[in-house]
Amino acid sequence: MRARTRRPLLTCVIILTMPFAGCEDARKPMAAPTRPPAVTIARPLVRDYQPHADFTGRTEAVEEVEVRPRVSGFLESIFFQAGGEVMQGDVLFEIDARPYRAEVDRLEAEVVRAEAMAKQAEVEYARLKDLYEKESATQIEFERHIASRDSSKAQVAAAKAALDRARLDLEWTKVTAPIGGRISRNYVDAGNLVQGGIGSATLLTRIVRFDPMYAYIDMDERTVLTIQKLIRDGKMQGYRQQNCAARLGLAIEQGFPHEGGIDFVENKIDANTGTLRVRAVFPNSKLILSPGLFARVRILLGEPSSAIMISEKAISFDQGQRFVYVMNEKNIAEYRLIEVGDLEDGLRVIIKGVGPNDWVVVNGIQRVRPGSAVEPQRVDMAALSAPVDRTVPTTQPATSAASHGG
Repeated sequence: MRARTRRPLLTCVIILTMPFAGCEDARKPMAAPTRPPAVTIARPLVRDYQPHADFTGRTEAVEEVEVRPRVSGFLESIFFQAGGEVMQGDVLFEIDARPYRAEVDRLEAEVVRAEAMAKQAEVEYARLKDLYEKESATQIEFERHIASRDSSKAQVAAAKAALDRARLDLEWTKVTAPIGGRISRNYVDAGNLVQGGIGSATLLTRIVRFDPMYAYIDMDERTVLTIQKLIRDGKMQGYRQQNCAARLGLAIEQGFPHEGGIDFVENKIDANTGTLRVRAVFPNSKLILSPGLFARVRILLGEPSSAIMISEKAISFDQGQRFVYVMNEKNIAEYRLIEVGDLEDGLRVIIKGVGPNDWVVVNGIQRVRPGSAVEPQRVDMAALSAPVDRTVPTTQPATSAASHGG
C-alpha cells in the first residue's frame, strides 16, 4: 500500500520540476560564433633577378715561389723584412762571393792565355801555308798546323764559356726575388752554409703574389649540364668567348662583394666525385683576399630577368612538394602547389603557381586549412623578408652547393 502511494507522488515531483529546468536552460546565453583565424598576407614582389649557382671553395695564389740559391756558400746578408712586400728583382740574400770572384779572375786569365795560343797557332798556320804553297813543306806538316789552329780556337771558346758560367755563379751569389709579392720570413740565418744546385738546394724563403687571387670550386654535374644547355640555347656564352662573371664572399662578409670571372675550366668531370674543377680570378689590389681562405663563390648564369619572389616563410611542404596558401576575394584559403627557384636574401623565386596579384599567406599558416575562411592582415612582402645572414664558420668547404630550387 505504501509503495503504491510513493509512485504517484514521485511522478508529480518530476512533472513539477521539468518547467523550472527548461526555464533555467533558456536563461543561459547562446555561444558566440567562432572567428576565422587571423593571418598575415602579402603580395609577391616582382624584381629583376640574376640566375646563379653558389659553391664553396678555397682561394689560391696566382703565383707562389720557393726561393732557393743557385750556388753553394756561406750566407752573408739578408736584405728584406719578414712579411713585407718585395718587387721582382729585389736582392733578398747574399752569399759569400769571394770564391766565385776568384774563379772569375782565374778564368779571365785563362781566356787571355787561350787567345794568345790561338794567335800563335794562327801565325804558324799562315807561315806554313806559304811554305806549303811553295812546296817547301809537306802536306802532313801543313795539316798538323791546321789542326793546331782549330784546336786553339776551340780552347778560346771553351775558356770563354767557362768564364761566362763563372760570372753567372758570381751573379747568383745575390739571390733576387723572382716575382713581386709578399715574402715570408728567412728560413736560414746569416752565417749558415746553404746548398745550391738542382734538387737539393736549401729553401731560403717563399714569396706569394696576392693580386689577383684565384678561387677554385668543384662544380656539380647538374650545374655543368645547366650551363651547357644555356650556352647551346644562346642564353649564355662560354668563358673563352666572354668573361663569365663570378662573385666571391668570405666567411665574415655579407653577400658577394668581390667581383671577378671564370678563367679556367677543367677538361673533364672527375668520375670519383662527379664534379668539374673550375677556377675564377678576382682583383685583389686592397689585399683583402689571402691564399687558403674559405670562400663562397657565386657563378652568374645567363642574363638578368624579371622574377616573382615570396618570403621563404610562406612556403610549406606536403609529401615532398612545396605549396602556399593564397587568399581569394572571399578571404577563403586556396591550396597552391608551386615550383621554386633560387633563394635570394630570404626571398624564394617562384617559377610556377603564384602570380604577381595573388595574396599569399605568410604568417599563421599553421592555422589555415584549404577552403577555410581567414581574417587577413595585409603587409608588404619586403618587410617580412629580412636579408639572410651569409656569414659562415671557417670549416672545411663542401664540394659544391649549387643553389637550385627544389
